[in-house]
Amino acid sequence: MITMRMKKGIIKEIVTLGLAVVTTLSMGIVASAADVTIKGPKNGHTYEVYQIFTGDVDSTNKLSNAKYGTVAKLTGSEKVGDAVPSETLNNLAGVASASSDRAKLEEILKYVDESKLDGTTDNLAATITNDKFTATVPSGYYLIKDKENSILDNNNKAEAYTLYLVAVAGTTITISPKSDVPTVEKHVKEDSTDIWGKDADAELNQKVEFKLTGTLPTDYANYEYYTYEFEDTFTGMDFDSTSVKVTIDSEDGTDITSAFTVDTSVTGKVTITCTNLKDNAATTGLTKDNKIIVTYKASLNDAAVIGNPGNPNKVDLVYSNNPNVKADGTKNTTDKTPEDKVVVFTYEIDVNKYDSNTKTQLADAEFVLINSAGKYAKLDANNKVTEWVASYEGVTECVLTSSATEAIKIIGLDAKDEYKLKEIKAPTGGYQQLTKDITIKIDATITDAAITAITATVDTPASLESTDYTNGKVTVKVPNTKKSNLPTTGGMGTKMFYIGGAVLMAVAAIALVVKKKLNRI
Repeated sequence: MITMRMKKGIIKEIVTLGLAVVTTLSMGIVASAADVTIKGPKNGHTYEVYQIFTGDVDSTNKLSNAKYGTVAKLTGSEKVGDAVPSETLNNLAGVASASSDRAKLEEILKYVDESKLDGTTDNLAATITNDKFTATVPSGYYLIKDKENSILDNNNKAEAYTLYLVAVAGTTITISPKSDVPTVEKHVKEDSTDIWGKDADAELNQKVEFKLTGTLPTDYANYEYYTYEFEDTFTGMDFDSTSVKVTIDSEDGTDITSAFTVDTSVTGKVTITCTNLKDNAATTGLTKDNKIIVTYKASLNDAAVIGNPGNPNKVDLVYSNNPNVKADGTKNTTDKTPEDKVVVFTYEIDVNKYDSNTKTQLADAEFVLINSAGKYAKLDANNKVTEWVASYEGVTECVLTSSATEAIKIIGLDAKDEYKLKEIKAPTGGYQQLTKDITIKIDATITDAAITAITATVDTPASLESTDYTNGKVTVKVPNTKKSNLPTTGGMGTKMFYIGGAVLMAVAAIALVVKKKLNRI
C-alpha cells in the first residue's frame, strides 16, 4: 500500500521521484494491483488523480509492464491498455536530469492528453476533497492536480494552484504538493519625520508619499506566465499618475516602471499592472527573493474627512495563481491578496475672537494664517485650505474675518506643522490690534488607525478653549482690549490764559505800529 501525503507548500523533486524508475524492469516482488492511499490536507484544495500509465510496481518503486492509461496521449491506432513503446519510456527516463520541476513537467506533458484533465468521471482515477481524504487507485504512473476553480473562494484567503505532480504509485511514497502566494504591504510617509508608517497627518492639497511592497511566491520559478497588478483604492484623495515609480527591492533599486501600465479610469481607484512579468525585458530576471516596490504621491482634496475615521488608502495584489498555465497565457487565472491599508488624517482650527472684559464675541477682526514655511493660507468658500501663497496682500481668500455669532474655521491642517495666526485688522468698536502673532501647534495621538486624543499649544494672549478628537478640531480663543483715552490737565482756566495772552500780544502789536507812525512825524 502506498501513502501519498498532500500538504500546502512548495514542490521539491516530486517529478524526479516518479521518473527515475519509470523504464526499469522490476526484479523483485511485483504489485500488479497495488492500492494507493492519498491523504489530503484540510486546506480547501480539491485534488484530482489521473492515470497516465498502468503497470506493475515492485518494492523499490520500479514500474514494469507499462500500458497506456486513461489520459495518455495516443497517436494513430494506439488505445488505452496498449503497451507503452520503449522509446517513450526511454525519453521519460531522460527527463529526470532536467534543471527544474517545470522543465521536467514540460517533457512529461508531451505524453499526456491535457484535454482529458477535465474532471469528468471517464477520465478521473480519483478525487480528494476536504471531507474525503483518501482514494484508492491501481498501481501505475499518475498525474495529480488541483481541480479547476476549486480554490477561487477559499474563505477569502489568497490561494494558488499546485504545479502538476507526477509520481509512480506502488510503494510507500510521500508527496507534498505545495503552492505559495505573494503578499503586499502599504505604507505612507509622515513628512515631519520622513518615516514610513501606517498613518500620517497632512494638509489639504499637500502631496503625500505612498509605498507599496509586493513579494513573489516561493514557487515563482514554476510559472511561465505571471500577472502582477496592484489595485489601489482611496477616498478623499487625488492621485498623481506622473509620480508613479516601480523598482526592485528598494525605492532606489532598478527602475522597472516601463514594465507597468497605470490606469486611473475608475474614480477612487488606480491599477498598476504588468500583464506578464515573465515576458517583459525589464522583469524577466526576477526571482522568488525579489520584491517589487511602487512609490507614488497623492493629495487630500476637499472631499477629505476631517478627524476620524480619516482617509483610508487601501491596496491588494492581483496575481497569477496557476503555475500550469502556458507561456502564452491561455487559461490564465488570478487571485487577490487580502488588502492592506494606511490612513491619512487632517485637522481643523477654530478661532473665537472676544472682548477681554465682557467676554462677548467680536466681529470684523481680520486674520491671516502663516505656516512654518512663511506662506499664507488661501481658503475656499467652505473655509478649506486650497493652497499656500507668498503674500496675502490683495488676496481676499487669505483674509479670515471674525463674526459675533460663530468661530473662524480653518479646515485642512497638519498636526505636525506650526502655524502663526496674525491679526491684520482689529475688531470694530475701538479695539487695539494685536502686535504679536499667535503660534498654534496641533498635537494628535493616533492608535490603531484612529485619532484617540488631540490637543494644541497656543501662545499668549490666546489660549486653548476646547478640543474634539473625533472631529479633529481644536478651538482657540483670542482676546482684544479697547483703546485707552490718555489723561489730560487744564480746563477753562487754561483756555482763559490762552485768550488773555492773545489779547496782550494784539495790544503790543498795535502799540508798536503807533510808535512807528509817531516817529515819522
